[in-house]
Amino acid sequence: MDIIPDKAAETYARLKAALLRANVPSGTFLNIKTIAGQMKVSPTPVREALIRLADDELIGFAANRGYYIKHVHLDDLKAEYEMAYMVTRYAVEKSSTDFGNIRQGSKTGMPGSGDRGLNMPGSEAEIETMAAYLEDLYQQLAMLSGNARMVRAVRLFIDRTAQIRRLGLMIEPKFITYLLQMKVLETRLLAGDREEALRLLEDQYHAKEIVLGNVVRELGIRSRVTEADLSGLFG
Repeated sequence: MDIIPDKAAETYARLKAALLRANVPSGTFLNIKTIAGQMKVSPTPVREALIRLADDELIGFAANRGYYIKHVHLDDLKAEYEMAYMVTRYAVEKSSTDFGNIRQGSKTGMPGSGDRGLNMPGSEAEIETMAAYLEDLYQQLAMLSGNARMVRAVRLFIDRTAQIRRLGLMIEPKFITYLLQMKVLETRLLAGDREEALRLLEDQYHAKEIVLGNVVRELGIRSRVTEADLSGLFG
């Protein structure tokens, strides 16, 4: 017997994926009927999905106006990265789990370097591959904690910072350096060198604090010059 997926959960997953991969300007309001029409579902699961997305702080809500794309504030972004650092550091420090056992189930690996070396990505596919590697590694570091709430917190961090991560990989050379350092961190953990992995994790956190402002400014510029076109986004 086929299992019919929950329509609200399916709509939430589709809507979240569309918003995370799209460059929708901040302040853009999301019309429930328009989205429902594109997704070929009734307005009810769309409304429920938007409520969940707002609860996850992935979008905003204004009374009497509706749901909208949130503006990225630098202080909020720094707080997100601080939380992720604290959780992953705790997980690495306290874990008795072999990281190799967790990493073995990974579906992503370090992006191939090809003939160009690991330079700034030249296509959206390369950006997506790099971002997916980092996000998978973040999540698996959190899994070392054995704490479901910590894992969920890092998953939300991954979603909330997805746009910044991809834009950073596109425009900021230091993000490529961070990517390479995360590969070294992974290698040290797999070798059982927890002390060096923790040092790299701390270095990553402090280094990212410095360049996040550049990426947020660029995102703001792009939001101001980009037309809000949602046609076909949710289809």
